[in-house]
Amino acid sequence: TESMEAATKALRSVEEEESKDLAKFHEIKEFIAFIELKQGHFKKAEGSFTEILQWIDVGSRTAMPMVSVAARNQRRTTIMGLGLSVAAQATVAEQTQNGDHRALYATALDKLVESLDEHIEAKDMQSVKETLMGALKCFVGLNDLPQAQQTCKKYISWCSRHGDEEGVAAGEAKLSEITPKE
Repeated sequence: TESMEAATKALRSVEEEESKDLAKFHEIKEFIAFIELKQGHFKKAEGSFTEILQWIDVGSRTAMPMVSVAARNQRRTTIMGLGLSVAAQATVAEQTQNGDHRALYATALDKLVESLDEHIEAKDMQSVKETLMGALKCFVGLNDLPQAQQTCKKYISWCSRHGDEEGVAAGEAKLSEITPKE
């Protein structure tokens, strides 16, 4: 796709710079990982997010202070991407009955919950919504309907507080979908 081509070209450009901007380099790698995720390359995306997280947690500590700060800020979106890619793999494993989807959902949920508080603190509305929907998918996959319903209510509440009527409607529709009919 055009996005992937442009990102790959940008990555090559940063790699060729004499004093490579590591923060920019890893931000582009994260963008590529999200493209991989959207294109359905879940395992590849997981590997990319894991590699970026390794750099954030280890490699960036020895970098210049500004690069270290940028890496810490990037951590929350990288963890969310990692959680979403593992959740997508869990869904595939569940649908194909190939692998332990429950363990994958649990791992994904851990990552998503880890990133959620940071998204809320950063007031990153879109990432909060995406993370809550990812967590919802995990709870449904784990067959934990009470927790799935609670997550849906949190999604609705978040959207309502931020004037996102479309998000409220989507959350209410999802809640209705997962609530057993009496």
